[in-house]
Amino acid sequence: MVNKQKQTVAITTLGCKINQFESAAMAETLGKEGFSIVPFDDAADIYVINTCTVTSKTDAESRRLIRRASRQNPSAKIVVTGCYAQVAFEELQDMPGVNLILGNSEKKGIAQMLSDLGDSRQVLVSDIAQEQHARGTTLETFAEHTRAFLQVQNGCDAFCSYCIVPYARGRSRSVSLEEALAGIGTFAERGFKEVVLTGIHLGAYGLDLAPPLSLLDLLAAAEKERLVGRLRIGSVEPTEVSDA
Repeated sequence: MVNKQKQTVAITTLGCKINQFESAAMAETLGKEGFSIVPFDDAADIYVINTCTVTSKTDAESRRLIRRASRQNPSAKIVVTGCYAQVAFEELQDMPGVNLILGNSEKKGIAQMLSDLGDSRQVLVSDIAQEQHARGTTLETFAEHTRAFLQVQNGCDAFCSYCIVPYARGRSRSVSLEEALAGIGTFAERGFKEVVLTGIHLGAYGLDLAPPLSLLDLLAAAEKERLVGRLRIGSVEPTEVSDA
């Protein structure tokens, strides 16, 4: 563990359950790396704003939170990530106090980036449309002691005319069946009684894999191997629920 002299980090989140999940994953990782996580209302050394961009109102709220963090501690480093940072980093990079802008792919490496964070401004936002593979994210501290969360899918291929999610999250990408089952099994070995499977478009799980699979295939495989007592699934569209 690298000595961070117990730098304090405050994290706030806008938007969906996946964003909340990823904020909790960042907090868990940073805590393991020696940072001290404090409430967003506190004066912190580093503020992380995990943004949403579903509406112009959430964009404005993200900017308000950046200004609020800057007022709470003018000498703090401010990190902006999430969907607004992914699709409109140009709007954020000139805001006073913003030190680091991370895209949705880059947020997984936040611990190392905070360790290396200097005084210069950085924008690390890759073209998420080029992302071909999902990286599984596990989380032990998001809910009750008996329940753990496993992200097995990210992105969306629907490209609905009213929705910016595919541009902010990329195309639908699934964790391999083997990796997903291993994640469930690891949580069971650690004593968790329930594993919650999460994703941006969970009903599309497996369609991008070779050969293609389905969410039903994942559930059936987990049931066959009797990996955990209970599996819970996140939101699934009614049209994606088959008779099986």
